[in-house]
Amino acid sequence: MHLLHLYFIDKTRGLSHLWDRLPLLLLDGPACPILNPLKIKFMNMSASLKQCYDLLNKTGRASAITISFLRKDLRDALCLFYLVLRAVDTVEDDMTIPDDIKVTMLTSFDKYLLDPTWRYTESNDEYAVVLENFPCISKSLRELPSKYRAIITERGCQIGKGMANFVGKELMTSEYINEYCKQVAGVFCIGVTRLFVASGLEPEVPDTSAIIQASLFLHKINMIRDFKKDWQCGRLYYAGDVWSKYINNPGDFLKPENFDKGVKCVNELVTDALQYLIPYLGFLKTLSSESAIKFFGIHQIMAIATLERCYNNPMVFMESVSISREETGEIIKSASILAEIVGKIQYYTER
Repeated sequence: MHLLHLYFIDKTRGLSHLWDRLPLLLLDGPACPILNPLKIKFMNMSASLKQCYDLLNKTGRASAITISFLRKDLRDALCLFYLVLRAVDTVEDDMTIPDDIKVTMLTSFDKYLLDPTWRYTESNDEYAVVLENFPCISKSLRELPSKYRAIITERGCQIGKGMANFVGKELMTSEYINEYCKQVAGVFCIGVTRLFVASGLEPEVPDTSAIIQASLFLHKINMIRDFKKDWQCGRLYYAGDVWSKYINNPGDFLKPENFDKGVKCVNELVTDALQYLIPYLGFLKTLSSESAIKFFGIHQIMAIATLERCYNNPMVFMESVSISREETGEIIKSASILAEIVGKIQYYTER
């Protein structure tokens, strides 16, 4: 029996305290968090797919949590799609890989996904483990139903080629940043939506322009919160036409005497990101299944909660700002239907 079903049943038997702690239980186990406490669903899973869920939990806990609510076929597909994106993104983010080699790798994932032995062991990125263990990802992908495999392969390769267009180039303007986000996050979000359609949970793909606007909201938040980590790794995702209003060298935002200037820059970037919040809500309203609404809704709440943490906060220049595990648990607990999701979004927006 599914773990959630056990809690629903036992809640009426005086175990409501367990239900209250469920959001934290979801965050504590390895691999697929919601299933781990009772080891359900892993008995009939291949060794390579188990390894993929372990990689997902190590490199994307938020995604591991949100996909854990989905039925098995779609959950597996989204797990692998995320890992393919993480592999492509790790190649792009690793500034120790020479640009010519990086471009070749980013445009070759169509071959890597078909090669059972391909792996990359020379990455110095924090998520190098995904590239080092890529054979388990490609193997599990080849074992997926073709309706999912085709979408992941097409979109994953498109993202890699889109990233290749920006290798070695400075993201100097907000328009350039937007185009980058569209070619990366936009393509990914369209792919995720198509996986929901392929599963039968959604009748058709919503307007792609709405999906792209929603993806801009999600991706820009990561760019804002990760300034220090990105700068220390030799990357910069703050638009030049924004940061140059406040300082001559963006690295100087990390100096305490410049935190006030940095906060003004962050606030402008946050305000820019907020323009995509309403289109994201519009996208949510086009979804028909509870699973899709909850999946995209939780991502949106966690995004606006993170944005609220970043606003007017000099900590952005000291660490990657994030919401707590407890707060993540509360978000999951209170995001079952659209009205609850909208209420949470309103709460963080007002803050």
